[in-house]
Amino acid sequence: HGEDCAEMVEHVFRELGHQKVFDLLTAKLAPLPASQRQHSVTASTSGNTSIGRHMYNPTELILSTVHVLTHIANGAPHHKQLLISQRPLLQAWLPHFNHSEPQVRVTCVWAVNSLTWIEDETDRSDARLRTQELRAVGIEAAVRGLAQDPDLDTKERVRTAVRQMESL
Repeated sequence: HGEDCAEMVEHVFRELGHQKVFDLLTAKLAPLPASQRQHSVTASTSGNTSIGRHMYNPTELILSTVHVLTHIANGAPHHKQLLISQRPLLQAWLPHFNHSEPQVRVTCVWAVNSLTWIEDETDRSDARLRTQELRAVGIEAAVRGLAQDPDLDTKERVRTAVRQMESL
């Protein structure tokens, strides 16, 4: 975060390519392939997380990945646009709004807050489009579903996210 966030995101995209970054993030948020699930079940210290019937990467990796999403969403407006255009990434991210760890849930909502933040008036129409895309993939509903979350920080971030989405 901070004033150099956009520069750092730009640097990473320039060095790795934005599509490679998004593909890596998607892979970390998506359910584990069957070959890795079998291995993870036998490894008692794997720390893998189960949401529904799927097995995911360890909570620490999910949390780190969502933090990266938040940093990208805090970049320049065109970084937000690149992020929101990654439908497979958004779909892989969606189940983590229901993660058992409050820190993952609140970080997911922080990323939504950053995506729906309006940098200036020239960003308003793009912010509206970002909100429409969040709605289309089910993320807005997932955020609203956290309105009664037992974690106070999550509930507070949800209020901000809902207010921002409704203002668009």
